[in-house]
Order: sequence, then structure tokens, then C-alpha cells
Amino acid sequence: MDDPQYNIESVNVPPWFAVARRETGIAQYPPGQSNPRITEYHEHTNIRGYDDKASWCSSFVNWCLARLDMPGTGSALARSWLEWGEPLAQPALGCIAVLYRDEPESWKGHVGFFLRADSESVYLLGGNQLGQVCENAYPRESVLGYRWPVGGVRPQGDIQAACEAILRSVPEWFGIEEALMQYVRDTATLPTFVMRHECRIIGFLTLREHFPQAWEIHCVAVHAEVRGQGVGKKLLMHVESWLAEHGARFLQVKTIAATSPNPHYALTRGFYERMGFAPVEVFPELWSPSNPCLQMLKIVSRPAVGRT
Repeated sequence: MDDPQYNIESVNVPPWFAVARRETGIAQYPPGQSNPRITEYHEHTNIRGYDDKASWCSSFVNWCLARLDMPGTGSALARSWLEWGEPLAQPALGCIAVLYRDEPESWKGHVGFFLRADSESVYLLGGNQLGQVCENAYPRESVLGYRWPVGGVRPQGDIQAACEAILRSVPEWFGIEEALMQYVRDTATLPTFVMRHECRIIGFLTLREHFPQAWEIHCVAVHAEVRGQGVGKKLLMHVESWLAEHGARFLQVKTIAATSPNPHYALTRGFYERMGFAPVEVFPELWSPSNPCLQMLKIVSRPAVGRT
């Protein structure tokens, strides 16, 4: 599997999003004090020199882009981002989300980097969220638009089709149509890594971040034609190295517990055990009584490079 024709890549984690993630935890100081890091964020806007008591969500986005020599809006107004870049019909991980505050017609707004969404909320990583750089939820109806940098490499359309084909090749693990299609859609909004062989995608892994130090394997699958050839192991080792570089300490995964006599998930548990995961707890009814959930956990460390 050290064949140079095999290649692993992150397909949807834009570089500015990685910059923003590293700032997680930067927070405003108490009254009478000011965090100089937030004043630094303002350097790329029209409120240069202001302290951390001025609204700084737009300053944070401008600063993240400036770290990569990318142009921002130069404005401290969140709604200035509605005129920046190109619109996206559907959000993608790391795209810039612009929201209104108070009411749609107001000049007030908020801006941050899109993480994910559910039926009621959008989740953003941004500045001036609860007074700090963190993840926070906002009502979906408050979204005014999603933006992407002009010329920026967008998430590749072929990724979802390739991941769907992989999942359909292993129905023993992915036989529920609704769940399968949700996994496919999630590749557009969750950190996703793919392995290619001669340009063909043969395996993928998606991650979910719970906290900067705690992540979860959301989905991992290898095409049936190449199972047993070390693809999953190589993918997981690569992802662990990526997580270690981003400051993660814990990686969990959920799978079917041994109390369910399913031979296919016995193979899955064996794989994770060989990769250093330990069982933590069984949740008998988290999914359904016939599919008891086993939580497994591993301490993240940068894996040694070697043959797999």
C-alpha cells in the first residue's frame, strides 16, 4: 500500500477554515481589559486599533483570510460579506455564512464559517460567538446567504457519487437507504478524506468534531473490490496524523455491539481493536434494540510511518 499510485487527500477542508479552527478559545477579556489578539483581528478592517468590546465577527473572518493572503471585505460589518465572493446555493464546510440579527431588514448581522446544519439550526465556527471563537448554533431562517471565494476550489462534485458507489458496494454494512444517502450528503459538510488509486476513489472517511480535542469517525467505507488490502488502515492512520496536527486528543467511533450476532460487525469491531480502539460503553437503545450501539475510544497519537 506504499504504491505511489495510491493517494489520500482531504477533499473539503478549506485552508481558511483550518486557520479559524486553530483560534478556538480566543475570548474577550473582562471589562477594563482587552485581548490583544482580538485587536489584531481588527487590523484588517475599518476599525483598526479597536479593542475587544467592538463587534468582531467580521474582523475575525477578514483576519483568517488575510493569513493566507486572501482578500476579505475590509469591513467590520457582517453583512459586507453578502457582496464578497460568489454565492453558494447549498452550504459547504468552511463556506462563509451571513446571518441577520434582530430582523432581516436591519443592518445588523453575524458572519462565521459553516460547520453543519440540521432541521432547525446552522452551526458556525466564528468569532464573537458567546464572546469567543467557538462553535455556536443559530436559527436556519436567519441565514441570508452562503459565500465562497472567487476562484476558490469548491468541493468536488464527483466525491459524493464516488462515495455513494462505495457504500452500495458493501450492503452488509450500509443496507438502509435513508442512512446511506445521509452519509453521502454528509461528505459535503463534514471533514472528508478519500483514498484514490489511479484517480479512482476506493475508500473514504468522514469525521465529526464534538470539541477541538474530541472527534468521532462518522463514516468509513472501502469499496468491496479492494477490501482486505489495507485501505481502511491507511485511511485511519492518515486521519489520526491529521487530527494530531490539529490538536485532537481523543477519537471515538460507534458501531454495533457484540450483543447483536452480526458477523459483519464482528469484523468491524476486530478492525477497530487492531487499530487501538478500546470499548467504552454499550448503549442498548441509542439506535434500536436490534442494533445495540458500542462506543469505542482511542487516544490520538501521530502514527509511525511504515508499510501497511
